[in-house]
Amino acid sequence: MGDYHDFLASKMLTASHTGFTVSPDEISPKLFKFQADVVRRALEAGKYALMEERGLGKTIQEFEWARQVAAHTSGKVLILAPLAVAFQMVDEAAKFGYGVRYCQSQADVGDATTVITNYERLNHFEASAFSGVVLDESSILKAFTGKTKRELINAFKQTPYKLAASATPAPNDHLELGNHAEFLDVMRSDEMIARWFINDTMRAGNYRLKRHAENDFWRWLTSWAVCLSKPSDLGSDYDMPDFELPPLHLHEHLVKTSDATMSRTFREGRLLPDSNPSSTTLFKVKRESLDLRVAKALAIVNALPDSEPVVLWCDTNDEADALKTAFPEAIEVRGSHSAKRKASALKAFTAGETRQIITKPDIAGMGLNWQHCAHAVFIGVSYSFEKFYQAIGRNHRYGQERDVHAHLIYASAEGNVLTTLRHKQAQFAEMQSKMNTAMQEHGLFRDSNRRTHRTSVGQQAIVLPNWLTSKGAA
Repeated sequence: MGDYHDFLASKMLTASHTGFTVSPDEISPKLFKFQADVVRRALEAGKYALMEERGLGKTIQEFEWARQVAAHTSGKVLILAPLAVAFQMVDEAAKFGYGVRYCQSQADVGDATTVITNYERLNHFEASAFSGVVLDESSILKAFTGKTKRELINAFKQTPYKLAASATPAPNDHLELGNHAEFLDVMRSDEMIARWFINDTMRAGNYRLKRHAENDFWRWLTSWAVCLSKPSDLGSDYDMPDFELPPLHLHEHLVKTSDATMSRTFREGRLLPDSNPSSTTLFKVKRESLDLRVAKALAIVNALPDSEPVVLWCDTNDEADALKTAFPEAIEVRGSHSAKRKASALKAFTAGETRQIITKPDIAGMGLNWQHCAHAVFIGVSYSFEKFYQAIGRNHRYGQERDVHAHLIYASAEGNVLTTLRHKQAQFAEMQSKMNTAMQEHGLFRDSNRRTHRTSVGQQAIVLPNWLTSKGAA
């Protein structure tokens, strides 16, 4: 067996670094130690992902990475971000001393070396004009075969430097991880699935990790991505006691079953409402309890001090209309509004110019920093843990100095929605723990020339180079 291992070792090639090395003193002193070393690792890898808890400063890391890439290549870097986030990033760039220009098209770029635009405007830019690209809130890659995902992968296939930044993916959403790997030219998403996953017979269209392959998968993931819940996940040298999330208080408010729900139940020939509505019928049930839920939201907000900011989250236009009637002074942001109107309203709430905002997680649930606000009211709950988690994260994030209170209003006829959310929350915590454990075990800096996984040959760890592990995809 020893001769066989020697044979394998003699055949293994070491791929060239795709990135470049910078010393710690070349990184802006405005970054914390953990942020600076993450940027250095991302530059060394060339193509890398930041999967960090909300509020750990992914934005300043993106700016520093872009500055370094632009300087190293004498080229330009394009940052793509959701509409709701782009204006905030421009303001933060100025605050930290980075020169970042917002552009609507390639014609606006001029002599700027770091530019930012919205994902929706990708087709107005020439990808070949940039030596580096940053995907802010890169969970946009979530769609396994989605049009946006394919456009991003194809547009930047030849871009030498890539950075993807996102919070930890939703529980067991391994396809999102595969799409990140594919965008970063590490491995095709379908190959990742074939290598480490099997079909989940209990959930159609889903996959689950092969039990014996879990350690190998997480180790492979942390060879091209940093996975952090807190700085000390990188080791005790990075511990920052002040980096602690404040307590999060979830208040559940159960409203009575509405007369409309009971009337429908009787018409359907039943004495009691269905206690397990599907994601489709859930919206019908929620419409029937809308007035009761809005009344409860009004009572919650009226009990707060007059100067206390609050986010009013909804899922449908009917809910938004009802909330606007109940809260006439609130500013509203909905999908049909123009890009300019959305940006203006979101900026006004972010700056504290208005106390209340009505919007949906689909619109404002990602990237925005609302640490000035410690209260959120969900006019209803849905089965989407990711939307809920991201919406909560606008307030409950590093930098928040107060306890955060989130109020969840639901009707008894909505059945097991909260039970489902709690189950997904437990799954999320388990996945995040595994990612962080792998990060601690294998460290931030490692041999960038190799993507590793474990084989069963002789029960020894075999380090396989890119060309062998990804069959030319890397």
